[in-house]
Amino acid sequence: MEPLFQTKRISAVEAEAGDIPFIIRMENAAENRNFIWQGTKEQHLAEIADPEHILAVFRTADGNSIGYMLCHVDAKSDVFELRRIAIDIKGKGYGREAMEGTMRYAFETLHMNRFWLDVYPDNTTGIRLYESLGMHRDGMLRQSYKSERGYLDQIIYSMLKGEYFARENAVLATERLLLRRLTEEDFPKVFSVLGDPEVMYAWEHGFSEQEAREWLAGTFTRYEKDGFGHYAAEVQETGEFVGMVGLLRETLAGKDLLGIGWMLRRDCWGHGYATEAAQAVLRDAFERLGAAEVIADIRPENAASIRVAERLGMRAEYEVVKRYRGKDMPHIVYVIKKDK
Repeated sequence: MEPLFQTKRISAVEAEAGDIPFIIRMENAAENRNFIWQGTKEQHLAEIADPEHILAVFRTADGNSIGYMLCHVDAKSDVFELRRIAIDIKGKGYGREAMEGTMRYAFETLHMNRFWLDVYPDNTTGIRLYESLGMHRDGMLRQSYKSERGYLDQIIYSMLKGEYFARENAVLATERLLLRRLTEEDFPKVFSVLGDPEVMYAWEHGFSEQEAREWLAGTFTRYEKDGFGHYAAEVQETGEFVGMVGLLRETLAGKDLLGIGWMLRRDCWGHGYATEAAQAVLRDAFERLGAAEVIADIRPENAASIRVAERLGMRAEYEVVKRYRGKDMPHIVYVIKKDK
């Protein structure tokens, strides 16, 4: 039987009658039964027969069953509900792998618009996983299910198709933000930052539309030449664009260096976005790119950027003078090394 989907270590295969004893054992296991509904053999046979349900078993490459899931597909509304999921082997990352594969199957294979599930408030492991995957907490159904533990609340988590593909296309992700490559369609957003004289006061002027287009074209060139540049930073939960953060190659005092920079919309200042995004960019520089150090050259009067650099663990090491539009502009060079 062809699997519904495969990941690096597991395959999801539609369940057959012979899999039901394993599924019932999983549902009734002491570590699972407080968090998932327990079905009967007859109910599971009905789910196998029902085209609107997907009852599947997760198997490793050697054929061992390590978990299962039950889903409901509303083809009319393009809604995929994950009703139950359980993994037999804990603490090895199989749960995340199964969730990522299931979400990919829902959005990329079945072309669903919405993926959702409910979880009991005391299932803290599940909640951490769903939130780390970027799912949105929609709300709580209070005392909506009666179980042997009493009347239980259910928290609803969901993800929409646009949110999924935005996350899939992201270069980096943080607790609150996604960082992705800029596109031509982002020009109005980019110009809202570069064209604001208060944001660009270190340059002593807001960019014109032509200057902003040249900056964006230079970013595209860096993507092609270096594989990185400034990225769009967006709030995961809402998709709101907050600014640009990223790396660029620089030459200062005759030395070829890797620099980091951040420029945020003025109304997004004061939320810690610059620090959060820059931390992810620095990790990428050290871990993926193998950089030995990263610098940030900052005007002495730019107190906000200096605070960000210091929160990142960067230290002022020397000064340089840049000439821009016929004017000498002193900059302090902040440095962070890989082992710091």
